[in-house]
Amino acid sequence: NEAGVCSYHLGHFEKAKSYYERAIDLAAKNNHTTNVRRFKSNLASLLWHLGDNEKAQAMQRELVASYRELKDWTSAASQLGGLALIEVSLKHYTEAKVLLEEALFLLERYQLRAPAIMCDLSSALGLTHSCLGNKEQALRYHEAALTLAKDIGSPLHESSVLANYAYTLTTLGDSDKAEVYLQRAVAILWKGDDRGRLLRALLYWVKNKIAKGETHEVALVYYILL
Repeated sequence: NEAGVCSYHLGHFEKAKSYYERAIDLAAKNNHTTNVRRFKSNLASLLWHLGDNEKAQAMQRELVASYRELKDWTSAASQLGGLALIEVSLKHYTEAKVLLEEALFLLERYQLRAPAIMCDLSSALGLTHSCLGNKEQALRYHEAALTLAKDIGSPLHESSVLANYAYTLTTLGDSDKAEVYLQRAVAILWKGDDRGRLLRALLYWVKNKIAKGETHEVALVYYILL
């Protein structure tokens, strides 16, 4: 699993997939069910980044069901968030909204303190509401996520929130503000080792450049992607 994590951060996604699958197999053979769930969560996230939404979706659903059965509501909320992002990728925005609201309900109902998960869920809800055309709700959730990210003090969370916020701003026509947020997100990710998040932020940057009509700069971003 650790080899998979390292490969993922280095951008070697197919190698990471192979390591994760091997880790899951070994954990299952040794009846380490906790590790099986943890490794499957990593693999599901990777499959989503690779665009294999069908397999990622099936795995996330399995994890949600497993954590619900265990009454591990924090993990269930986290996995619901992951499942919602897959639904967003599939353009199932209403389904994603329902999943995210259910995740937040679990955290609130059981009075669970999980600021990092709350940050991810709020950011995803901002993205989902923007896709549904709910401007005010989208901006409100993005602002809440940004505040949580700063409170947590995690550059990784801040970069993801900024990238999602920028995507929404591009969709709403505020490309100049989106550009500022994307520059901040890419600057954070460039110093780190999470190539998956960096690639996603750069793809959002391409979308924003096209929206601004700055197509001459798109080639430069694609060069960085390659």
